[in-house]
Amino acid sequence: MKNKIFIKQIKKFIKKKINKILNKHNGSLKFISIDKNNNIVLKFKGNCNICNFKKNTFINLILNNLKNNFPEINNINYI
Repeated sequence: MKNKIFIKQIKKFIKKKINKILNKHNGSLKFISIDKNNNIVLKFKGNCNICNFKKNTFINLILNNLKNNFPEINNINYI
């Protein structure tokens, strides 16, 4: 049950904090999965999926924000 609550919190954070910024560029981020070790997988959508700065956005915006707000997360990857 804790995992479902944790996932819901992550999805809410992505929607309210990260996608609020990415939507300005007609893009977004989608939560894909989490494993038993709290490794998560995310997916860029829209213009973010084809953007040349996707890696920078991932490191500077997404990785830092999620790690700071959810220290339980071990690793974050995107597809």
